[in-house]
Amino acid sequence: MNYKKVRVEGSSVFLEEKGMAIDLGGIGKGFAIQKAYEFIKTDKGFITIAGDLRVWGHKRLLAVYNPTNDKILAQGYNKKDLCLSTSGNYGREHIIGKGGKLLQVTVAYEDCTLADGLSTALFAMDDKKRWDFIEKYPQFGYLLLFSDGSVYVNKTFLEFFESLEFFGNGVK
Repeated sequence: MNYKKVRVEGSSVFLEEKGMAIDLGGIGKGFAIQKAYEFIKTDKGFITIAGDLRVWGHKRLLAVYNPTNDKILAQGYNKKDLCLSTSGNYGREHIIGKGGKLLQVTVAYEDCTLADGLSTALFAMDDKKRWDFIEKYPQFGYLLLFSDGSVYVNKTFLEFFESLEFFGNGVK
């Protein structure tokens, strides 16, 4: 979609070409989860929408899907409150960018809007920009799955879990 063909007038949005659509999946699910969490104000809970989730106030067994074999890539119990957001193009080619050999990105963080936006942005970045970003911003937890089956996970991602078990891939 060409963002220059989206016109905003007051509280209305117009798409100037037939067949255009706006997909808020790159940040919308995380935003909705974050707002729901802020609204309900409970001591513990779990909210999930598709590839995004938030858990707080209790431990829960969480898993990251492996699209290469339709099984679990990693699973573990959260150590603290967290948001997880996963982005990838294996279901449909909807994220524009240069993902290259990157198959999937999962981000762990305290804020679901940031986690969701970041997982999509990282997937769309070229390899150099992605690695530069990961190095510059280690406060986010990253789990990257590549098409050759290799996995990268940083220390911060691991810190969100009291145990994290990986299945069938080489972790870097």
